[in-house]
Amino acid sequence: METEVREEPWLMCWVTAGQLKVRNAPARDAPELGILHHGDAVRIVAKSGQWYGIEFADQEGFIAARYVALADPNPGRLIPVSGNGSLRPSRQFPETGDATTRKVAGTWNRYGKLLARLSDEYRMDVACVVAVLCVESSGQGFSASNDGRMIIRFENHKFWQFWGAENIAHFQRHYRFNSEKRWTGHQWRDNANGVWRRFHGDQRAEWEVLIHGMTLDREAALKSVSMGAPQIMGFNHRAAGFASAAEMFSAFCEGTDRQIEAMFRFMSAKMLNCLRDDDFSGFAALYNGSGQKTKYGQWIRRHCDRFREIQTAQQ
Repeated sequence: METEVREEPWLMCWVTAGQLKVRNAPARDAPELGILHHGDAVRIVAKSGQWYGIEFADQEGFIAARYVALADPNPGRLIPVSGNGSLRPSRQFPETGDATTRKVAGTWNRYGKLLARLSDEYRMDVACVVAVLCVESSGQGFSASNDGRMIIRFENHKFWQFWGAENIAHFQRHYRFNSEKRWTGHQWRDNANGVWRRFHGDQRAEWEVLIHGMTLDREAALKSVSMGAPQIMGFNHRAAGFASAAEMFSAFCEGTDRQIEAMFRFMSAKMLNCLRDDDFSGFAALYNGSGQKTKYGQWIRRHCDRFREIQTAQQ
């Protein structure tokens, strides 16, 4: 069948199936090149009947068109500029077993090429970096269930620090947090007379809170969110290589590669040394804050150990 080359270089699609096989030709019995996952964004380069040709691991692959949704090029949707194909390693790991195994294998399969290069550059064990991404965001930079927007977490207590403390009455009409454990008890309401709502764990709600905060003070609101796959807080923009939280936010919305590159820039010498020494609680204290260092450290260790097990088994 003749392949029709598309002219729109920006045409993207999102995977709507749980998993989607990539083949080396537009046919169901063609050899497999790898697997895409729900929510993955890929660039369409060709169309052949009911198949799309896509960029995949530095080559062209084909996927069934029925299992993807075309992305709207409207920039308000915050669609990444590039898909994940250029980030994928040639060596893919099976995504079977328990949730931890599937998560670390999937994170490697999506971003392993970039992670391996940067880990070598920073003299890191790539297993540690895979584990950090898994714990911070399940290895995802964007949310397919929220129109492809970047994954964020709005921290009320940080918005208090950057804006609310000087606008107390206005802040308290819309935002709440636990004054003793400031990272807990986060609620908000759009209307000052409305019902208080929790919003963590719901990306659409997180974005509602962010957008509301941006109407009050754009930079302060963006300083108060953790962003993308590495979940770096906006107030850490300088350490991540950006002049402002707004500049960092815009860059992170362009693609997961920009997020991962910023994560390596953000990690201090102390953080890097903690990971090199497998001191995951020490790393978590610096990266996530001392209040939850034990919990995060245990999670990172579990994911790191599992990825190393997979590496050994696949040798």
